Amino acid sequence: MTLYSLENGAIPTSKTLQKFRAKLSKWKAKTLSFGGHLTLIKAVLRNLPTYYLSLFKVPVGVIETLEKLRRKFLWGGNEEKKKIHWLSWEKVIESKENDGLGVGSIKALNIALMVIKSGDNTQLWHDFWIGTCKLKTAFPSLYALETKKRCKVSICILADGIKWNWSSCPTNVGLTTKLENLKNAITTIRLLSGPDEIKCKLSPDGNYMVHMLRQKIDQTLPINNQQVMIKWSKLVPMKVTCLVWRAMQGRIPSAMTLSHRGLNLDSTLCGSWIDGPECANHIIISCPFAVMVREIIFRRCGINSIEVNEVVDIVDFAAK
Repeated sequence: MTLYSLENGAIPTSKTLQKFRAKLSKWKAKTLSFGGHLTLIKAVLRNLPTYYLSLFKVPVGVIETLEKLRRKFLWGGNEEKKKIHWLSWEKVIESKENDGLGVGSIKALNIALMVIKSGDNTQLWHDFWIGTCKLKTAFPSLYALETKKRCKVSICILADGIKWNWSSCPTNVGLTTKLENLKNAITTIRLLSGPDEIKCKLSPDGNYMVHMLRQKIDQTLPINNQQVMIKWSKLVPMKVTCLVWRAMQGRIPSAMTLSHRGLNLDSTLCGSWIDGPECANHIIISCPFAVMVREIIFRRCGINSIEVNEVVDIVDFAAK
């Protein structure tokens, strides 16, 4: 088994990659719908060794490889064959509340799991317990002044303040700003009596939940959020909701979008309506065949006919 050696141990990566490849196999990519792909790439995260993820920061190269496997599988490709990726991965991993697909990133999961620590067993400077890196890495100049470099969190964070063990006072050597930054970061942590625990400000009761921090981390990604318009319901088949979600983004394989991506087509017109360009809104809304199907559904459900021009119109109507 190949190991990535880290300062405090190692994380088995070959086994993890083998599990990913086995779960996201080529035949599954061919037989499942887009909704099936989406469900599987979420479920496959449960095959990650979460014990290791909670202890070690996974190397960037490993995370990139795992995310690459998920990206390709979602869009129907594999390691040998590439398919069109209709939306950026940042948009896909965004939460559903922010108009994404709620896939979540492996990096965010890694960071979220790592913050679950006990103050009695966690070293202030050498362990991952706050932020995205070790404090000795974030504040190397202050770490150099620390005389007890293996001190525990529970020993340093006291009820009446923070106990330091400096060889020289940081304020006397021009490190006042860095010391204040370190204090501000640490004072957000509240240790209670009994077994030490970290309180989470993302939940009303302060109980730490991995998925809440993971979503918070993913939300820091630089993407343009849109107004939430789709209500994800278990009553609606996943593949149907995914189709509507993609259509709202204009990211379904219509003749127009395929042409814009450089594919040579004989025509970008709809095969059912020779005068209309085949785009997402046309396929779902204005194509005569789509209009006929919609009218049949409305009549059977006893709904009065409405005027719709774009996919968003029908989604807004359904939401009401």
